[in-house]
Amino acid sequence: MFNRLYIQIRDFQLYVDEQIRVNGFLPESVVNMDETNVDFDTKTGETYDYQGAKTVNHTTTGSSMRATIILAVTKSGEKLPPFLIFKGTPGGRIHREWTKAGNTYPPGIVYTVQKKAWCDHSLMLQWITSVWQPFAANHEQSYLMYDSFKAHLMGDVIRKIQKERTEVDIIPPGYTGRLQVCDVSINKPFKDAMRDEYEKWMLVEGNDKVSRLNVATWCAAAWDAISVPTIVNGWRKCIDDVLPLPVDNPDQDEEVPEPEPEYGIDPEDDEDSENDEDYD
Repeated sequence: MFNRLYIQIRDFQLYVDEQIRVNGFLPESVVNMDETNVDFDTKTGETYDYQGAKTVNHTTTGSSMRATIILAVTKSGEKLPPFLIFKGTPGGRIHREWTKAGNTYPPGIVYTVQKKAWCDHSLMLQWITSVWQPFAANHEQSYLMYDSFKAHLMGDVIRKIQKERTEVDIIPPGYTGRLQVCDVSINKPFKDAMRDEYEKWMLVEGNDKVSRLNVATWCAAAWDAISVPTIVNGWRKCIDDVLPLPVDNPDQDEEVPEPEPEYGIDPEDDEDSENDEDYD
């Protein structure tokens, strides 16, 4: 007996495969995007110092600050520009850090602010303008898949994406841990690479407070570290390796791992809710 989860995963894989085949979407125009949490302090619990040092001074910076980053990858292994959201007010002091002349924020990342550093409805529209539209302009047609986070489902968000000759599909709620490429293969290695950058910084600058510039620099390095094979293999695991056709065998149940829990603001919550949960 094959369980319901198995059947629904297979059905979605077949559906996506058919969408790509029937519409003639090229691998470089098929995209998955996802939001993920970025902590200023990685809270690894490790101690950092050079080998042979007699004392170890720091295990953590103690910072509770966080940001959100939107990552997107194509089926061919291309990476779209990250969209990094810090806590702040549009046009305010923090926003001016990367807009003023002579700033040293890494290029190739889109920076913005939101009062709680969340991706809300207005920032989804901003992501479309600053990231998706330039990408879609280079393709005759494109295909975007993402999860059921509330800001993704707003009518004007979907219509704005569709105006770019883009087909939009929603990954079924509860199945992102098996079907969403970013969840399965991108977010963890990205955060592992972020942690590596953090650890190197702790050895040299551990007495300092983590700055937004530090976080932006680590994000840029971590995104550079994500390889084409990592991305392509993620698509293979989630979509290309379609689960085999179920064969009803009353003597054996097919075991399929339960999906990972989804993170972020509950779709039923108001986007300004005080109940702020991490994306992951």
